[in-house]
Amino acid sequence: MLSVEIRHRVIGGRSNEAQLPDVVLELLNEEITTAELIQRGVEEQIRDLILHHKLDVEQARQTFDRHYLTDAQVRQQAQTGAIRYPSNKIAELPELDLAAEVAKAISAFENQTYMIVLDRRQVERLDEVLKLEPTSKITFLRLTPLRGG
Repeated sequence: MLSVEIRHRVIGGRSNEAQLPDVVLELLNEEITTAELIQRGVEEQIRDLILHHKLDVEQARQTFDRHYLTDAQVRQQAQTGAIRYPSNKIAELPELDLAAEVAKAISAFENQTYMIVLDRRQVERLDEVLKLEPTSKITFLRLTPLRGG
């Protein structure tokens, strides 16, 4: 069994925003596709947010919405002149749907809202087979759009 850590970092943005936790995945083998890595990472993030950080479903949902902002949300908000992440004041949020969160994260990767860096190399494709080692460094890096551009 192989254990690898997925780190989450944000370039830009506010320092007081809730961040996704770094998580450790236990994998059966050393090879995994990018899509599988995203799926396993999101599943572990949800588990970690709810179990270890004692967030309720609403708080976990808000944290995910901030990290995996969809391309459509970015385009729509860019038309108004400012891109904002969902407010903490959202009243009613649906239950956390694991499949929907995974799909949103995969879509955000495809639309380059965030990137994955494996051992100092940017991962390009969802179907790419990644060869992991116990020393592998994996970072999910969210890119925050600049104001006005």
